[in-house]
Amino acid sequence: MSVGLALGACDAEVHDANDGVGHPPPDGGQDAGRDGSAGGTELADRPGERILVDGTLAIVLTDDGSGYGPTPPPDSSCHGEAEYRYVLGSRELSWTECATGNGSQPWDEVSGARTIDDADHDRVLAALRAVVVTSEERCGVDKPVRTIAVKTADAEQLYTDSFYSCRGDAAPYVDGIDGVFIELSSLASDTPLGCHAEPVCPLGRTQFESRSECDAGGWDCEQMTLCGSTIWCGMTDADCDYAQQVYEDFLAANDACTIDADCAVIGDCCPNADFAAIRADAATEGRELQNARCGGACDGPTYEAYCNAGTCALRQQPPSTEYGCPPLWDGDAGAE
Repeated sequence: MSVGLALGACDAEVHDANDGVGHPPPDGGQDAGRDGSAGGTELADRPGERILVDGTLAIVLTDDGSGYGPTPPPDSSCHGEAEYRYVLGSRELSWTECATGNGSQPWDEVSGARTIDDADHDRVLAALRAVVVTSEERCGVDKPVRTIAVKTADAEQLYTDSFYSCRGDAAPYVDGIDGVFIELSSLASDTPLGCHAEPVCPLGRTQFESRSECDAGGWDCEQMTLCGSTIWCGMTDADCDYAQQVYEDFLAANDACTIDADCAVIGDCCPNADFAAIRADAATEGRELQNARCGGACDGPTYEAYCNAGTCALRQQPPSTEYGCPPLWDGDAGAE
């Protein structure tokens, strides 16, 4: 997917501080350039500056589909990536998404386009006004890499989500990018990106609609929320012990290695997935068994897998690597 922003003459209406149609900005503020003054058109590149400037013609958002998640089934034509293009003057939104399908169905790219109304446009602008350049370094994990390109008549600037800012790429890093993705992906498919499914309990757990229903059966209950939908997942103590034992046995049976490349880290940050090293070709099944457990620890250090005397093992790494959780991690993995 290309992020080029070719625009026809009819699309070249620019964004101004009053929305181009006499409406005041939804948040009561002015759009500006580098220094925050009204009427600015120079693209932002310094901490604290908003990326939406007067004269903005269009934006392009990309999600590379990486991060922690299921492996695409065989014959898939995509791996979770998405692209959204929005031309402010004409209100034209176009997109390409990776439709994940159900079960073993291959994932395929789907595309579409529509013109949005003024109310939706205002929400997009409000989300854009919340995106600001940052100098803060973060070393996240398990989230796709997201970018946003902003085009004016004279220039174009690419910005990268600050979630991985410790990598030091050339593009300026920004906070607040997820809000724009939510708005545009919702307009594209009536469902925010990453919210194309209802929450489902991990392997071996029984699903309940309420905590009281789960508690009534004497279950070990954990809450699961996805994009506003909440369920409760329950296991008995015996089920929990069994799931833990199955997981440990699987790790022990799949830890042989010859070189470092034979090994992989499995685990997410919380609530029930501390990190472990396992043979790379068994990592997918290992993650499923890991997530089926009741407990688990929240690991703060950062790890990588390597081959130690014929057995896959973990070793701690500086927080600037892409493995494991950042030291100050304080929420679900892959979320800001």
